[in-house]
Amino acid sequence: MFEHLDRTLLDEIRSHSLGIDQLEAKKIVYQMLKACSHMHSNGIIHRDIKPENMLLSRNGILKVCDLGFACLMQRKNFSEYVSTRWYRAPELLVYHHYGPEIDVWAVGCIFVELMTGNPLFPGKNDMDMMRLILQMFNGSEELPSALKQTF
Repeated sequence: MFEHLDRTLLDEIRSHSLGIDQLEAKKIVYQMLKACSHMHSNGIIHRDIKPENMLLSRNGILKVCDLGFACLMQRKNFSEYVSTRWYRAPELLVYHHYGPEIDVWAVGCIFVELMTGNPLFPGKNDMDMMRLILQMFNGSEELPSALKQTF
């Protein structure tokens, strides 16, 4: 028997269209990184970190769910389609060779979404995702203002 958690991180993002409080965002991201660290130290890659797969208790405790795409790191052949597009790391878009870093990339994307209320890379397809990522890293896109205050 597990506790009933009916609130996801997506619900939290949707209820704060301009982003959530900076301290609250940091607490959530810290918990996501701790969860990833625990999975990775046990040889597991989640492969579908996204707001819908993060449950929140009334006390703000985060629980990771939906390990349907999860796999052991020691596998040599990973499937190409993993992760929801907006949280997909560049190596998933181009090379299809990846490791636990893809979970950390997704957490970073979610951090921005928590702070701004909007997804960082809302691509329509894989090519559009790469275009958005390259624009950001080539300096042709500005960091969202809510993030400038954080960094």
